[in-house]
Amino acid sequence: MSIHKDCGAQVRWAHRDDEPNRWLPPLDHAGQAYIITEDDAAVLVNTYKIHQCDPDQMEAWQAYKEKLAEIQARKGAEPVNMTTWEVRREQLREEAWLKAFKRKCPRCGAAKNVKCHKLTQRLVNEGITEYCLNPHPERLEE
Repeated sequence: MSIHKDCGAQVRWAHRDDEPNRWLPPLDHAGQAYIITEDDAAVLVNTYKIHQCDPDQMEAWQAYKEKLAEIQARKGAEPVNMTTWEVRREQLREEAWLKAFKRKCPRCGAAKNVKCHKLTQRLVNEGITEYCLNPHPERLEE
């Protein structure tokens, strides 16, 4: 799997069957289907179609990348060219926090709308709270 650089969608790359040294355009998962083999056995396979970027998704992806660059500039950091995977990982992290903020964390006790605390830091440095980069998995499962 890969992340499409123009729209942020998950795509798959595959070699062409007629020219194995060349690649097909990016592919989207299109579901599953049964194929019948030569010995009349039905085999369930994943199917793919050529990826077409959604214009709205492209705009949202570009806006998100600009937002990350703006945040870095506000922090006074040198602009960092993030890879497409890094941008997508940051987007998924934000989505996870939005989901986690709706409830209290059963692991560290963080209240609603508060990031989870690093438990190891709480033990080592009494009274000093450091926040986790990602929410605790238990908080997301509820």
